Amino acid sequence: MNISPFVCHIPETTGFSPSFKSVERSYAAMGADGKYSKVMNNSWAVRGELDWKANAKFFGSHFKDKEKVNVYSLASSDGSEAYMLAISLIETLGEKEAQKFFPIKAFDKDEYIAGVAKSGKWNLMAADLRNILDLFPNAGKYLKKSEVPMKINNDSLSERTATYEVSDILKRAVRFEKGDLLEEIKNIDDEDGSSLVFCRNVLPYLESLKTATAQQVSSLLGLYMEEGSVFVTGGYDLELTDLNRNLYLRDFKHVNREKSSFVYIKTDPWADC
Repeated sequence: MNISPFVCHIPETTGFSPSFKSVERSYAAMGADGKYSKVMNNSWAVRGELDWKANAKFFGSHFKDKEKVNVYSLASSDGSEAYMLAISLIETLGEKEAQKFFPIKAFDKDEYIAGVAKSGKWNLMAADLRNILDLFPNAGKYLKKSEVPMKINNDSLSERTATYEVSDILKRAVRFEKGDLLEEIKNIDDEDGSSLVFCRNVLPYLESLKTATAQQVSSLLGLYMEEGSVFVTGGYDLELTDLNRNLYLRDFKHVNREKSSFVYIKTDPWADC
């Protein structure tokens, strides 16, 4: 999920109800001036903050001795992130090696948007498609343009998107379900440091709704992820919450702060003792 600010004054006397019904999500947040602002969340196919190729190579190398890697995409919205991860793993590691990362388990709390993702259709703007093909020139084989556009409720970008049917390879690679973020962290299957968890650019949104905090998420990750497992977050999470500090308190360390400040590995707290 990507957060981009769209500010409009909201009277304090009116209750602003957050929208969960689209890839575009909105909520009320109080600024430093004491006024409420409306913040729009959009799920984009490719965001420049994450180096998909480099990270796919790292995942392949880091988990090379694991027969199975349990992969989770939390707050997965329309499935863009999960599909991009699947494409990057297949195109970077090869289809055979990528299989141990599948199926990616993608969860979103909203039943409607989880259903959109589960449909096997993907709405992309022309810029999205160009960015995907710039990264992975052969990725076109995973997408077939649909003659019938998919309409998503309250999606402000719908007029600028085209609908694509994803290939059977991608459909098999990702499993979409309705699921609460905190509860799904508790369900992480990680007995030997073989988990890869994506939870990106959603925490400021949850904190504004008072449904979850960076401290809660970090505490649960520390409890349910074992040494060697990998957690991937987003720039807005690190910029607008105290997630980084809380992750370090739970023994998560950056893989490479300079090259990939969004990727953490769970470490042994006694290793340096």
